[in-house]
Amino acid sequence: VNKHPVSWLVCKTDQNLRKGLNPFHYFLKYYFSQSSEASKEENKKSFEHDFDCLIQDLSKVENPELGDLIEGLIKELNRTKSVLAGMIDIQYPDSLWEYLDAKGRYQNIVSSFAALFIAESVLQPLVLFLEDGHWLDEISKSLLNDLMRLLRNHPILLLITSRYKDNQSKPVIILPETIKENDLPQLEIDLNFLSPDAISSFTMHKLDGIISEDF
Repeated sequence: VNKHPVSWLVCKTDQNLRKGLNPFHYFLKYYFSQSSEASKEENKKSFEHDFDCLIQDLSKVENPELGDLIEGLIKELNRTKSVLAGMIDIQYPDSLWEYLDAKGRYQNIVSSFAALFIAESVLQPLVLFLEDGHWLDEISKSLLNDLMRLLRNHPILLLITSRYKDNQSKPVIILPETIKENDLPQLEIDLNFLSPDAISSFTMHKLDGIISEDF
């Protein structure tokens, strides 16, 4: 791991927040150093700083084979800058985001996230961690499936954790047709086979202590 570092970006779903694309809002707020305690002006400065750092880091990559890709990514990131900003309530007057209708916003959200994630994977391989996928909203599912087509040829691993549904069925996040059409490799690790005793033993080992009988 030390010889081959990776970026680890987290998209965390919220059980109580049913807003569309909420795990991606969570990611953007963390990625661009947004704080609920900061003013709008301070958060905008943080966004500007982190966005500029990303562009600068891309510009410093010394790999002739990636020259055209990097040039295209920088162009697309600058084009959709107001889209990323708009998702976290940062406004730029007369920007692309302000002129888009709902369909246009979704299409540009897909493009902006694709450019952002691919840019991160150019800097170093990327793990995109989606936590608590069983609470994922439908728009986020659509976004993930659309992104798979655009991210498939880059060093990006999508890691999803989820629980079974109340009816004991598995939640479907990446559609079978998306996997088939894009020839996506996948690995599923199902922990449902573990016995209660095995779970208790594993938990005590990890916590290095005794757990209550109600666990």
